[in-house]
Amino acid sequence: MSKPDRTMYHFNPFRLDAGRRLLMRGNEVVSIPPKAIEMLLLLVRHPGEVLDKESLMKGLWPDTIVEETNLTVIISALRKALEETRTEHRYIVTIPGHGYCFVAEVSEAGEGAGARPLNGQSEQLSVKSIAVLPFKPLGGEEKDGYLGLGMADALITKLGNFRQIIVRPTNAVVRYAGLGHDLSTVGRELDVEALIDGRIQRTDDRVRVTVQLIWVENGAPFWSEKFDERFTNIFDLQDTISEAVARALMLKMTGEEKKQVAKRYTDNLEAWQLYLKGRHFWNQRTAQGYRRAIECFEQATGIDPGYALAYAGLADSYQLLGGADGTVAPKEVFPKAKAAAVRALEIDCTLAEAHTSLARVSITYDRDWPAAERGFKQAIELNPNYTLAHMWYANYLAATGRFDDANTEISLAIKLEPLSVMFGVDAGMIFYFARQYDRAIEQIKTALELDQNFWPGHWYLGWVYEAKGMYPETLSEFERAALLSGNYADLAAEIGHVYALAGRKGEAWKVIENLMIRSKQSYVSPFALALIYMGLGDRDRAFSWLQKGSEDHCWQMSFLKIDPRFDSLRTDPRFAGLLQRINHTL
Repeated sequence: MSKPDRTMYHFNPFRLDAGRRLLMRGNEVVSIPPKAIEMLLLLVRHPGEVLDKESLMKGLWPDTIVEETNLTVIISALRKALEETRTEHRYIVTIPGHGYCFVAEVSEAGEGAGARPLNGQSEQLSVKSIAVLPFKPLGGEEKDGYLGLGMADALITKLGNFRQIIVRPTNAVVRYAGLGHDLSTVGRELDVEALIDGRIQRTDDRVRVTVQLIWVENGAPFWSEKFDERFTNIFDLQDTISEAVARALMLKMTGEEKKQVAKRYTDNLEAWQLYLKGRHFWNQRTAQGYRRAIECFEQATGIDPGYALAYAGLADSYQLLGGADGTVAPKEVFPKAKAAAVRALEIDCTLAEAHTSLARVSITYDRDWPAAERGFKQAIELNPNYTLAHMWYANYLAATGRFDDANTEISLAIKLEPLSVMFGVDAGMIFYFARQYDRAIEQIKTALELDQNFWPGHWYLGWVYEAKGMYPETLSEFERAALLSGNYADLAAEIGHVYALAGRKGEAWKVIENLMIRSKQSYVSPFALALIYMGLGDRDRAFSWLQKGSEDHCWQMSFLKIDPRFDSLRTDPRFAGLLQRINHTL
């Protein structure tokens, strides 16, 4: 005679007695139909596995042919017994077109044995890519302007630690803040299999959140849960949600991943809110935005001196204020950027953002190219989903003439953030430096379809037209970029450079005169003036201003080795000397 089954399955707050076919909640027996008990046993014996409908029907009705609707009725009764609504899915997830999956953590205990966790062995609920959308206000109006995006950013950071899944970065989803987006369309635009869609409401000192996982293929939810917490415990809430989502996705965590998911960069609510505001201003990508971001990040680090992410944000803001923005002398702000990045790494050496910031400073300010490459590689190893690391590493590879590697790296950034006009334009810039001009034009034009007002795209497109001798088209793109950028000084110089190449020397000299007047009120890059003199054929003055550009650590000097505009100077011995000063060689 076979021994009776005395196995007990535990899934909080329930216990399922396999031998007696009883479902218990605490000391109370839960009323449940016999077939629902059998169904529950099949599910809990295979947690985390997708059990197809045909197998379930054979298991419940082995010698009878039944309609699939009978299965639906049993699942409905089971959810009712577990006090789970059809859209909650704390225990049972419907996999459209396949079957069902039990997603709660289950442990098994036999007679005289302690509980042990169960691990599924067959088909897993497999989501390879996901995007976390900015949480939307439940009432339709968000009083805390950064709370919804902040919750999404926290989940993105935590889920980004899992190597089994690609998580779209915050920059990729910020455009979807607000109501009115069709989720399936959003998912297809972001090229992901699933979405995390959340609703959030703050009432006095409490925060209520509803989170659901959505299949992009058909727009159907396959898990959802509600959370309620004090606002002062917002970080506990973020931990709880991220752990619940990880369980629903059946992500298997290594010890290190568990540690990273539980990691908090700050426990200070005010510092966190200031960080969110700082990133909001940083993402505006304007001089004023960088200055406001710096104010927010400095306030955040003042409140919490151990807030490494805020120091990384500070480093990014300083270097862009003195880099591509060009409104402040790089030598004035890059030491501050370096100090902030170093401080971030002193606090947390595993922070990919800080390694990336310091690597970029190593190129532009320290001119330490090997250190920069080590920094970018370390950042990508720590967080393969960090898109800025891929983009800036691609720029580094292009600057050193490794164009195939640069194309690979920028392609990774685009794969992670497919709607980024910035990454698409950067891919075109790499083709330009590689002297693949037709591919560069095609790539930049394609990227600009995402945002025709992205002024760097028109700037770089002008470079390509100039290389092809298409001066009217070059001027048109530079003039549009200048208008969109608010008359950025470097673009005025680009226009002067083209005037000189096109034989309009009087107009070129007028641009120089205006820039010299402008330099008395605000910073004008020496590199910009060198461009015009080079177009005029005045090599001595061109080299003199390039020398000053080197001393000022102008960001364009990093690309001197491969920039086609300087081909006419390469045979001059002074050009090799310039490359040596920035630790480059021909």
